[in-house]
Amino acid sequence: MAADGSTCAAKQLAALDPPSESYRVFDDAMDTALAEYIDGMRVGRQAAEQRNVSKLREWLTTVDRFGSTMQSVRLSLPTR
Repeated sequence: MAADGSTCAAKQLAALDPPSESYRVFDDAMDTALAEYIDGMRVGRQAAEQRNVSKLREWLTTVDRFGSTMQSVRLSLPTR
């Protein structure tokens, strides 16, 4: 299942330490975004298993929001 693979990858990314202290804000923002993604995948998996249209709509909202979340994370990268 694709959700399981992407959730596993997100957990592995969240476990990484930042390469330097200058990346701390980025790392915190990325960890928060990844936690939201993991939770979103859980909601999507439950919606599919239960064939629950309301939960599916909630999941789609989460997926739509994730793009802007990642844009905010990208903006938190330290400047060179």
